[in-house]
Amino acid sequence: MGHSETPNTKHQDFHYGRLSSFSPDISRYKQTLSGNPCPICGDTKGLCREPDVPNVHLCIADIPVGTTKHVGGVTLVNRGGVKSMARWMRWTLCTGNHFSVADRDKFGKQLIASLTLRDKDKQDLVRRGFTDDQIKRVYARSVSKFQKLPFELPPGFPGSGKSGLANSVDGYIFPILSINKELAGFQIRCDDPDSKYRWLSSQEGVSKLPSGEQPLAFYWPKDKEPKFIALVEGTGPKPFLTCEQTDALVIGAAGGLWASSPSQIIGAIKHLESEYKGLPWRLMPDAGAIENPDIYREMWKISELLGQFDIKMEVAWWGQSSKPSPGTEAKLGDADEVSLSVLENAEIISSAQFFAMASPEVVKKANVNGLPVGGLDAKSLRQSAERLVLLTGFEKKAQMYVEAARLGVRAFELEMLVNTIYEEESPEYQAEIRESLGKLLGIGEQDLDIRAHVHENLAAPIEMIASRMGRSPRLYVHCMLPVMHH
Repeated sequence: MGHSETPNTKHQDFHYGRLSSFSPDISRYKQTLSGNPCPICGDTKGLCREPDVPNVHLCIADIPVGTTKHVGGVTLVNRGGVKSMARWMRWTLCTGNHFSVADRDKFGKQLIASLTLRDKDKQDLVRRGFTDDQIKRVYARSVSKFQKLPFELPPGFPGSGKSGLANSVDGYIFPILSINKELAGFQIRCDDPDSKYRWLSSQEGVSKLPSGEQPLAFYWPKDKEPKFIALVEGTGPKPFLTCEQTDALVIGAAGGLWASSPSQIIGAIKHLESEYKGLPWRLMPDAGAIENPDIYREMWKISELLGQFDIKMEVAWWGQSSKPSPGTEAKLGDADEVSLSVLENAEIISSAQFFAMASPEVVKKANVNGLPVGGLDAKSLRQSAERLVLLTGFEKKAQMYVEAARLGVRAFELEMLVNTIYEEESPEYQAEIRESLGKLLGIGEQDLDIRAHVHENLAAPIEMIASRMGRSPRLYVHCMLPVMHH
């Protein structure tokens, strides 16, 4: 298999000094010579090294951290520099969520090409409202339990197993596309009616993206400009059919968890607001969503997140306050279950009007008043805080999350801060950031002078985000102080 590169520099996961199983004696490492070229850069002058460990290479080439390469049937990922061997970058086996979206797209298309769709699964799609043309365009494919394949999937591909897929159920897989129209993952429509949908995932290849987020699904109208941007629960047939019926650009999220995939949804907001400036963002709730505290909370969070970009989320309302019971009028169903005329005649209301429909019991259970202002929950805050610590090269510590939560700092703000600080990926810049953060040790919040004590490369983005959010720069620094140690 030839070499390929997929830069993914935002998600490095290597900590300096974590090579306890390796010897610092470089003489024990095999040089890359003419008969043993480096599998990463092809060096034959003895500049790179191969430890006596399977699928581990030390390469001198200046290639961005997080880049992946396919070597000898496996995927290797650049983990970053090694403190005791500073001139080399360590490449190891890529598994789990390090498998990039570009590689998912490449091998996902190969997977689709090797499978077919059973008649019973096609009939299920027809029952859902799919036409023959739509069935061809969604590339759904049938899979049996532990589906065998005529080729070997690389370790790290979502759902990959020893001799095919590691799916433990029969059903059909439904491809999920990213904002860049790349295949980001699959969900399985299970034959077992009690299971319904589950992610195609395995211990060897998880469904989550390198960011640690589950994929969001993006669907565009066929050969048309979108009329609005719709938010629809689910990632498979429902958002696809809603897109087809309404000519909206639809963003689907399993369980309505848009805000739990902050890097994807924030990236989508920025991209779509640039490309389709002025298009309304419209929530299309499932029937009964207003009665479900968990879904209510997720809808609240995405509304608040959009508000940070001065986007007022509107809501399409066709009377779907409750799940329709057998014999109830079809107009009370989900967006993909009702007729086009119902959707076209739906009332467009404000998010405030929509949230006010919920009962006091639902609002209390949803606990939206207990969320940090801005709407992202503790789990999302912790993930963003840990990502910031990870990128700075310091050990993960829960204290940062606890301190940020206590001070009311939102995951959304930390995400912006991370993306801004680490927009520049050079090792020199990263070293300056680490040195700057280290100097903050022992400096109390009250004595902190942001310009005097913080390196310009760190101070500038902190001040910019703080100004945008109407906060003191000291607040962000104070959140980081508990983890500033080696």
